[in-house]
Amino acid sequence: MFGRIRDLKRRLCNPYFIIDHLLRDHLLLMAPYVKGRAADFGCGDFRLSWPFRDRVEDLVGVDNWLASNYHRHVPQGAKFYYGSIDQAPFKSGAFDCVMCTEVLEHVEAPSKVIGECSRVLIDGGHLLLSIPFNFLIHGAPNDYRRLTIYGLKQLLDEGEFDLKAYIPMGSAFFCILNTIVTHWGFKTYGRVGRKFNNLRVFLFNALSLLVYRWQKKPDVLTDTDRVFNDRTNPLGYILIAEKRASGSVQADRPKEPLACPNCHSELNFKEAGIVCSGCDESFKFYENIPVLADREKLHLSYEETGKHVDF
Repeated sequence: MFGRIRDLKRRLCNPYFIIDHLLRDHLLLMAPYVKGRAADFGCGDFRLSWPFRDRVEDLVGVDNWLASNYHRHVPQGAKFYYGSIDQAPFKSGAFDCVMCTEVLEHVEAPSKVIGECSRVLIDGGHLLLSIPFNFLIHGAPNDYRRLTIYGLKQLLDEGEFDLKAYIPMGSAFFCILNTIVTHWGFKTYGRVGRKFNNLRVFLFNALSLLVYRWQKKPDVLTDTDRVFNDRTNPLGYILIAEKRASGSVQADRPKEPLACPNCHSELNFKEAGIVCSGCDESFKFYENIPVLADREKLHLSYEETGKHVDF
């Protein structure tokens, strides 16, 4: 019991508590769409996709931040590869569901990523997407955009998806609380100042948790009617989109989803490295994990945090 109390106290001192708590709860409202073989694009340590593990047959993650050592935090039962989500190392039609959560704001070409999500999905497969809207700049300098539900709908339409359901996450009340908490949480005023800030963050996060528990569960919407959406100010959006049928006969879902990111041919795994059977492109291992991306597409060094990977 005391361990749970200490854990809750630690979480309530986190400046990201409000957004993280709402995000996890709202994502689970889309659980009926998550099934079969699932891919997590930009998976990190699987913190947002792992709650769905009991609903899927297989969970495969891909992320390109090599310096993060994400491969050391992969939960048992999931598979992980270093690669780029705008050139995914998977065969076409390999997945029933793709999750891309809190990632799209960080990519340079979102339409290309949406296109890759569509390519690796079967016809009628589902994309679970989340993106912040009213939220501080984070992950600088790789934080490029904030999109409304209408911008997201346009992007999905161009990628051959139909918007099936969405949730505007959080009200203006939570936006105000989140802005205050993140402002305090990332300010430093010396040791005493940090302790005072931690106390303020704790109290405001506790208030937000009480208000959220008091409110009813948000509605899952299917209509983007302007009467409802105009003048709204959500923290972010969570949505489900369905891949349109191509009209052609669809091949059976491949048993092995992994493929060359360049030509989508089979890969030959050898001790010295990985070689594509189609285009002869070669790839390397990093601590026994396949690195299926061009070197320049990987975050091999991150100077601001002092992380560096020799590869």
